Amino acid sequence: MTDRIVQNHIDPSNLFHSREQFLTHPKSDNFKETLDYYKDWANTYEEELAVLGYHAHTQAAEYLAKQQQPKDVRILDAACGTGLCGHVLRDQYGYKHIDGLDASADMLEVARARNIYEHVYCARLGDGHTIPIDNRKWSFAHT
Repeated sequence: MTDRIVQNHIDPSNLFHSREQFLTHPKSDNFKETLDYYKDWANTYEEELAVLGYHAHTQAAEYLAKQQQPKDVRILDAACGTGLCGHVLRDQYGYKHIDGLDASADMLEVARARNIYEHVYCARLGDGHTIPIDNRKWSFAHT
């Protein structure tokens, strides 16, 4: 992935050619292939999304903030990736108790290094999978 970095910045010529191409990029039905995809992407994920103008994480955080819950409410950031939404929830909206969950250990490694989450959990969601933790500890969960 370092071939995408140019002087500590993403070279846009090596990115997806358009937001539509990014959003319609074929997803694999093979879970291992999907994890490998995110493993390769983890270290440049946030910078590439910024170049593409991605801001769904800020919209999700804003929606949650509009629910006017106390700042000490417990939140699960499901499919948290590198912690984009958790970062906004904590730094912009002041939420204190946020946990992250993602299937990609590599994405979680980046999130863990940012010290956003109280706890991080590596688990697969969907397709009949359940998370191996008590899900009653959170007042809100979002993905």
